[in-house]
Amino acid sequence: MINQELQHILDINPQATIATRGYYTNYPVKAYAIKNDCALIVGYTDQMWIHCVGQDKNDLGVLLNEYKGLSPYFYSVEEWMLPLILATGKEEWRMETMRYMLDPNVIVPEPMNEIVSLTPDHTSYVFEHTNYREYTDMDYIRDRLEQGISAAIMKDGKPVAWGFTHDDGALGFLHVLPEYRRKGYARDIVLARIAKKREFGLPVYCNIVPDNTPTIKLMESLGFKPDRKIFWLKLHEA
Repeated sequence: MINQELQHILDINPQATIATRGYYTNYPVKAYAIKNDCALIVGYTDQMWIHCVGQDKNDLGVLLNEYKGLSPYFYSVEEWMLPLILATGKEEWRMETMRYMLDPNVIVPEPMNEIVSLTPDHTSYVFEHTNYREYTDMDYIRDRLEQGISAAIMKDGKPVAWGFTHDDGALGFLHVLPEYRRKGYARDIVLARIAKKREFGLPVYCNIVPDNTPTIKLMESLGFKPDRKIFWLKLHEA
């Protein structure tokens, strides 16, 4: 889904572009623009997202100015890119996260509990319990349950703990119902998805909001290391 010209730019710094590479493994490129070793790549999942790729501030700034108004949504943005984007419009909202990565050589145990996959039939149930309704919708969740890697622990026929992968392949949507917490369920959900991603030869990483201390501690206990701050951003529409 990525042509050779874009692939060359993405491969210059594979760790920095891990989210964009994962995204366009799953979804088609709608449009793109290139200046030297920088690019804006546009794709659609829940919104029309612009991916900013490259390390040169001047070239990226030129692209952002030339194509401002293309979409107000910016995907997996590094912190140094924020001023360049905000020079083209006024911020409506942003979501700050820290990206955590798991080295392929880190050994993790198997889950202790029985794990099953979620299905699209669980869409409304998952949406009802998510803490991030401001940033997502039911269509996105349904898409990820159809196409992503999911894991759940069931009690009395309903999911009590679950997680699945985002559109870029990052681990996400980790949730345990309050009455089932402190039982190791969240850990098992993470372990199951690590195993499945490694089975497919895919990199393992996640993005965690700064105030989610329990998840940060969980991921660090399994060997995840902080990589860089990552933002999702929306500008006010003209």
